[in-house]
Amino acid sequence: MLDSQLCLKKYRTELVDLSKWQEIVDLLSELYQSSTGAIVQFRQQEFNVVVSSSNQENFLPPDTNWPWEMKSFCRHIMETNQELYVPCPISDDFWRNAPAVCEGPVRSYCGIPIHWPNGDMFGTICVIDTKPTEYPKTLTTLLNQMARLVESDIEKSCQLQEMKELATKDELTGLLNRRGFGLAAAQKLKDANFNNQTIAILYIDIDNLKLVNDQHGHDAGDYCISALAQAIKLSAHENDVIARLGGDEFVIASVLRNESDVEKIVSQISNSYQSIADSNIELSNTSLSIGYCLQTTHHSHSLDELIALSDKDMYQAKQSKKGCVSRANT
Repeated sequence: MLDSQLCLKKYRTELVDLSKWQEIVDLLSELYQSSTGAIVQFRQQEFNVVVSSSNQENFLPPDTNWPWEMKSFCRHIMETNQELYVPCPISDDFWRNAPAVCEGPVRSYCGIPIHWPNGDMFGTICVIDTKPTEYPKTLTTLLNQMARLVESDIEKSCQLQEMKELATKDELTGLLNRRGFGLAAAQKLKDANFNNQTIAILYIDIDNLKLVNDQHGHDAGDYCISALAQAIKLSAHENDVIARLGGDEFVIASVLRNESDVEKIVSQISNSYQSIADSNIELSNTSLSIGYCLQTTHHSHSLDELIALSDKDMYQAKQSKKGCVSRANT
């Protein structure tokens, strides 16, 4: 699902159409004849205005934020999970000392909680004014309906994001699949070329996996594959692109600080996997064959060509039956 800690204002995806939310808050401001209509998200211990009405009287622009610790109407809604209407907070003993009131222009507040699909609090949708108000019940009912529309939009966005992840992720390991790797690694390669960086493509295969499947069953084979995935996660750089292409074949795209880094990655993966294999009899007869190629600033190959070169290098290592790693520079 969508990462609840990312600001939707800056979320780089077409899955969340904020223009629809903009239309909602503009309509709210018009119908309520209020200074501000807004949708606010709670994230990373602060409130952030995702969208805000575009009328001239609005005093709360998008990207405005304030901390959880501050006394606020949005915090009260998050704590109670209830709608809140304060028609004249300056005359209210509880609200008159809230910063938005005693230090700001808020003289009326009406807000409704918004939730993520799993029930967690997303934030609020609210109508704020610089004068006291007396809203009829029909307007607060309308605000509830608008909140449900926003929740429905969030739910659809989460579903689309989950479908996208299913299309690009490997079910067994949670890593990218071939399609996901193609998309992510192509961008990694493009960035490396633009920044004059060296990039390594590593191709990894488990030796004797068929023997494990034959002797211990496919569950044991899946354990080997999962063990290799774990070894790669522990050994690769944080920003590396890692994928399972299928079967026991894995691939990594890694931007290098210097060319010797790739040898360290290879060694760490081998050692991590061997540590797991040594503690499990079903994996004891397996090992890894690893090949790689480097794309430096002096050469330019497509991603498919780099994968093919690293695959060839891995095959040569496997055929040598010495567990050694050969190197291909491009």
